[in-house]
Amino acid sequence: MDDYWVWDGSIVKGEDGRYHMFASRWPKSVAMHPGWLFYSEIIRGASETLEGPYTFEEVVFEPRDKSFFDGRMTHNPSIRKYGDDYLLFYIGVTYGSDVPYADDDLPKEYLDGTDPWCREVWMNQRIGVAKSSSVFGPWERLDTPILNPRPGKWDSGTTTNPTPFILPDGTIYLGYNSGTVSNGTALRPFRAGIAKASSWDGPYARVSDRPVMEYDNPETFTEDPFLWITEGRFHLITKDLSGHITGDKGSGAYLTSPDAIHWTLGDPPLAYTRELVWEGGEVEDLGNFERPQLIFDEDGNMTHMLGATALSESKGDLQDVTDSWVTVVPLNSSSMS
Repeated sequence: MDDYWVWDGSIVKGEDGRYHMFASRWPKSVAMHPGWLFYSEIIRGASETLEGPYTFEEVVFEPRDKSFFDGRMTHNPSIRKYGDDYLLFYIGVTYGSDVPYADDDLPKEYLDGTDPWCREVWMNQRIGVAKSSSVFGPWERLDTPILNPRPGKWDSGTTTNPTPFILPDGTIYLGYNSGTVSNGTALRPFRAGIAKASSWDGPYARVSDRPVMEYDNPETFTEDPFLWITEGRFHLITKDLSGHITGDKGSGAYLTSPDAIHWTLGDPPLAYTRELVWEGGEVEDLGNFERPQLIFDEDGNMTHMLGATALSESKGDLQDVTDSWVTVVPLNSSSMS
């Protein structure tokens, strides 16, 4: 979208037979990062084919009263279908004023992630969920988060990046991201955790007091988990934000577990890279390829991977992004092995 940053794609097949992508957008009149913290909204686009292109159709969640946890911003959509219902997991933020700045054209350098007020908004991120019997809505949007930080625990900071997997009996395993609060508002380090609920609206309880995995290097940061279950085994891919797991900063790491509690790294741990191979054979080294989402067919075979894609000279620094979109990557037999 020419006037918007686009991020966070998640796809579901609708009752109309088309494919619907739920994504985040916010105006390019503000810096990509941390502009999303204040202005992101969840939108829906549609396509006749899974690989797109997708055409914008509507804003899914309008801002609402600031008394709600998601009153000012919505982000990180992850859409799933269970039975006759659609479940939309996401994060929300609220803050004290209607908009943080009087002019959307304020120079980008003022949107500085180290600004104390910006950090305060950062700490307000919480996971929510909404339900609808139609991909077009209306959505039953819960008024409170389904997963809050736990004071004194490893996940005492924000709760972000929801990644649900729904079992046939309605049990939901929910992957999420968080960190320990240090220096007032900083989160050190980011880790993935798993919660579980017997119903879409909770309550959600952690399956373990510890994160998915502890790493030898304390500077190892991970984010953007994607969780799935195959033949009773849990699988997770997550962005290696620091590069200490895979040796390739910004790539994806793979982990697996028999019970969602005891996890091991894959051998090798590398799940995906920031390189895209286009139809003509051209290989492009992207600034960012993250927020991974896998698409499975009716037999449970993974067929596509979605990635939030950005171009930047710095290869990973969101402040330097010049363009963004969602890429739908078809998987072949070699990429799935």
